[in-house]
Amino acid sequence: VWPHFRGCFYPHDYAMSHFSERRIFEYGSGNSSFFWANRAKQVVSVESDRQWFDHVSNMHLSNLQLNLETEKEGYVSSIGKKEEKYDVIVIDGRWRNACASVCVNHLIDSGMIVLDNSDRHPDICQRFREMGFFQIDFHGFGPVNGYAWSTTIFVKDPKGLQNNYYHSQVVGGLIQLSNDDD
Repeated sequence: VWPHFRGCFYPHDYAMSHFSERRIFEYGSGNSSFFWANRAKQVVSVESDRQWFDHVSNMHLSNLQLNLETEKEGYVSSIGKKEEKYDVIVIDGRWRNACASVCVNHLIDSGMIVLDNSDRHPDICQRFREMGFFQIDFHGFGPVNGYAWSTTIFVKDPKGLQNNYYHSQVVGGLIQLSNDDD
């Protein structure tokens, strides 16, 4: 999900500290599972494909709980098995409309939803906006495709994301501060 804009969104150190106590739920496992597992306290992921599940399972990440659910009902409802709320919910797998419908009930008030390939799902984006979420779009080339797509973050309480904010530097940019108002 995030590797195609990881360096532009926030520096690595900020991501490590900001998410170190966060709980993540993912619909769909893969590269994003590794990304989150290296930053978050806990990652719970559901996967629908047996071969991909076996591949990801072989990575043996201690804070990744990977679940296999090949049927729609089990896959979509897997987020509610523990009756817990998550800081971040990633929708990057199958049955995205159904997942979007249930996931908001399992998100903490200051949490965020990440919808990958959001350019293909304007109906989900509209539904989240109608529920009061603020939409932040990222567009660009992905790590495995030769075409651009969008990833969107939805937040209901942007102040919750500001708690650990610091002024970041542009990756590849100069460290230069201006002293004048011109």
